[in-house]
Amino acid sequence: MRSLNLLAVAAIAATCALAPASVRSQEQPAVKSDVLIRVEGPMKVGPTDSIGTLVIIGNNVDVLGTVRELIVINGSARIEGTVLNNMTVLNGSADLGSSARIGKDVLLYRSTLNSATGSRIGGTVHNEMGVSLGARALWLLWLSVTIAMIAGGLALGYFAKDSLGRVADGLRSEWRGTVVTALVLLFGLPAAAVLSFITGIGFVLGFFIMFVMIPFLSLVGYVIVATSIGRALLGAERDDASRMFTAIALGILILQLVLVVPGIGGVAVLVSSQLGAGALVYRTRTKNRSVPVPHGLIIQPA
Repeated sequence: MRSLNLLAVAAIAATCALAPASVRSQEQPAVKSDVLIRVEGPMKVGPTDSIGTLVIIGNNVDVLGTVRELIVINGSARIEGTVLNNMTVLNGSADLGSSARIGKDVLLYRSTLNSATGSRIGGTVHNEMGVSLGARALWLLWLSVTIAMIAGGLALGYFAKDSLGRVADGLRSEWRGTVVTALVLLFGLPAAAVLSFITGIGFVLGFFIMFVMIPFLSLVGYVIVATSIGRALLGAERDDASRMFTAIALGILILQLVLVVPGIGGVAVLVSSQLGAGALVYRTRTKNRSVPVPHGLIIQPA
């Protein structure tokens, strides 16, 4: 929860950074202010100065006077004065001198804190090195995703059982064309999306390719590979539809177990989904080419 609070502070600070340039670009900004934001420039709060909320982004700050609330992002803070409330440091460092006083909490996210003898912190120090989940939470997440994937795969098998079986079997028998098609999709679709964004008028098309077509093909490709694995292990024949649902569930379970293998699991599942997408597109293309065309006129007697 504290990590989420820190990220929320960062988002607020980043939003504040979009304030008018006149607020941020002054060489000697007024120090008596409710909110003062400094982007990519050093800041010094003199011994007699006082500021409400001070946000420093991308540089260092020396606080010799008084600040009500201090937020430092991608920078360092040297405190010899007083921060009345909280001090938040994201991806940076903080050094508290012997005369430093922090009224409440110090919130650190991927940051370090050095405190000299005599410095005082009225609250507690929260040090977060990143968003972390316990082993039990990770396994519960894995189980939830696995159940959802199996449910989606079974639904696809119910509505497209015959087609899914043919594409899954073709993944093994037509692997050359599948690999080539998968490579074309892997590099061609993102390139097409980027070109669409560049043209301006193709923004909607680029958005559709990037956020609809690619995820859809990846998910369906994942189910196709899972089905192929399951059918191969069960020894199902091309026309054997009786064990289709078992094959889908078994294949998805195997891919999900591969996913947790450190280092190679995620890559293996990503490659599998792309191969499945290639099998789908390749099978669809070759099927359309193989439609029989009558070669003559056949006249039958009435």
